[in-house]
Amino acid sequence: MVVLAQIKATDPLGGDTDRNLLLDGWKNFGTLRTSPCFTFGGSQCLGGGWGEDQNLNGIRDQDSDGNWVETDFLANDSDVDGILDGTEVWGRWCYKTETPGQCDAKNHTGRQLWINQSGETPATNGALTADWDADGLRDGQEIAGWMVGIWYERTMEKKINYSVTSDPKAVNSDSDALTDFEEFMNASDPRALDTDGDHINDTREAEMGSNLTGIEGPLRASICGSLPERAL
Repeated sequence: MVVLAQIKATDPLGGDTDRNLLLDGWKNFGTLRTSPCFTFGGSQCLGGGWGEDQNLNGIRDQDSDGNWVETDFLANDSDVDGILDGTEVWGRWCYKTETPGQCDAKNHTGRQLWINQSGETPATNGALTADWDADGLRDGQEIAGWMVGIWYERTMEKKINYSVTSDPKAVNSDSDALTDFEEFMNASDPRALDTDGDHINDTREAEMGSNLTGIEGPLRASICGSLPERAL
């Protein structure tokens, strides 16, 4: 049995019903520091056209395959990735590991999750893409992060635990041979080449089958290339 999605009507000239920082309709802010730009975007006007009902036809549109091409004006997180639609589009999201002083929650072009298709107006916004960089981790998971625990393998003692995050706009945040998803699955640090600090980089440890977060693993090569002494 095929159940068709209900099409919800909206007022293109309305406000922000779901309070997700995107207009129900659509507005071309241009480069002017107009009042709506401040209201929905914060202190920096990024320009361009933004909103939920991009063609102002009063409904949420789908393509010929039934995929949504506009965000839901009654749901503040249309792609269910853990980040508000407007926060993605305006680039106002913060990493969980950032302090208020490090992240001001204002508009940042470098953090905008949106696709500007050449020749198309308005742009397709990334609030419809749960995994922006297609690395296997939802955007919300990347900015929320995970815990890394460094420990001594021979004594099973904990060395340190700390929180990490990965870049939702990059498949590989530290540019090693491991994607952010692989770092997540290994509970390793996606922004460090050598998570456990044992002078053997994560890529090499993964190739050898060693633990990326455990110091003094089995049969690991030392810095000079020889095998470490075996424990008696």
